[in-house]
Amino acid sequence: MVASILLPGSGHQYLERNRSSLVYFTTEALAIFGFFLCDHYAKKIALDAAGYAWIHSGAQGPITDADDYYWKQVGKYMDIQDYNTDLDLNRSGPEKKFTDENQRWHWDGESSKDHFNSIMSSSRSFHLIILHRRPCA
Repeated sequence: MVASILLPGSGHQYLERNRSSLVYFTTEALAIFGFFLCDHYAKKIALDAAGYAWIHSGAQGPITDADDYYWKQVGKYMDIQDYNTDLDLNRSGPEKKFTDENQRWHWDGESSKDHFNSIMSSSRSFHLIILHRRPCA
């Protein structure tokens, strides 16, 4: 039982149930591979979305994932002035305002902003696959 807890399938291997152990080893290996593949692909899609935003809105900055606060606001507002005005109207703190010149953006159209949001949504979907992975029992 301890062997199976440490590495799924090793307990079956110990009991000489080779076919069962192979199934558990393979399943666990595929799950680990899938985890890294989905993580890599989610980051790649987020980088593609940032590149798209750079071309169509002038938005710049590093992107770690699709849930980054700055990039969510880029997808939500047409430009930085809309964002900062909304903060003023809602009496949010000035610390949330984007004032750095490198944080400016202005979309060339609503359709470009919508396409950016669909790309970011794809990245979030692959990230959610990673978060909802259940370990094999």
